[in-house]
Amino acid sequence: MKQQAPANKEWDRLGDNLAVCLADLSEDEFLILSSKCANYFVQFAAQGQFGMRIEATSNVYVEPPEAVLSADAYSAMAELGWKFPTGVPGSEPRDPDGSPNFFLDLALPVDFRRVAGMAVKTLRQVYRIPHPGRLQYKSFDSSGIEIRFPNLRLKREAVQSRTLSNIQRGPCNAHPDRENPMVRTEIIVQVGCDGGSITIEGKHCGDTGWQFRMVRNEMALYDDCVDDEGPDDIAGFLEHTDYLDSLGEALKLFDRYPYWIDMYVVEVHPDFVDEVLAEVRSRGGTSAEARWREALDRKRREQEFKG
Repeated sequence: MKQQAPANKEWDRLGDNLAVCLADLSEDEFLILSSKCANYFVQFAAQGQFGMRIEATSNVYVEPPEAVLSADAYSAMAELGWKFPTGVPGSEPRDPDGSPNFFLDLALPVDFRRVAGMAVKTLRQVYRIPHPGRLQYKSFDSSGIEIRFPNLRLKREAVQSRTLSNIQRGPCNAHPDRENPMVRTEIIVQVGCDGGSITIEGKHCGDTGWQFRMVRNEMALYDDCVDDEGPDDIAGFLEHTDYLDSLGEALKLFDRYPYWIDMYVVEVHPDFVDEVLAEVRSRGGTSAEARWREALDRKRREQEFKG
């Protein structure tokens, strides 16, 4: 009987096939390779005359918690040529050229074989995926139409249409937008202090509504603590929870920090102001609610003044 090829040969084959697929992507088409077991991914976005953006999982998106990348893994990503993440979703100031993931912007002409080799090394050496058979892929254009690449020889992860009914989709916690970093993440509420910030992020999962999670960002402390030789244990300064089905549940996570209502009010999503203020009032009374209202009014006036 014919035996399977060794893993080394399969990885080499994947690199060759991936290079061909990347060259075939047109503007505003996307390809994502991901682990079947953890939220490790490498993704590619074709940008026409502007080349291609490639991204790979950082600790902002890594799940489950035991899969969090170590300091050595961050160093390995730098050695492979990746740029470090520039912050978490919603962090200020926003860097229009950055990403919460490891990233790289490639100008034309793109060396697709080299890009594919970098992706394979990332999946294999950093994310420690032992065999391409542990991977899956999905590809689609900006309108959500699926693209198939059978020559990748990987399981295809279906891209579910946003026009399907809830019954056709299945339960909300299986919605692809929930774990898809390409789906826009919005700040629902963010408070800060000298050491960093805590944020409730939200993703709108189509017909199934909003999902929420908490992000703790103490990168300001990280910058003060580490030396110039490279990243230390970044996981201790950047944390996110799983997604939850309600804002009330997510705000309970803020209660790990008993004085969060006294922190500096950075932002509250306009669609959730009343709900957030009700939670503030339940914890700190009407005086806390009044302080938050004043802070939000001040920010609104500042924005109106700026134009």
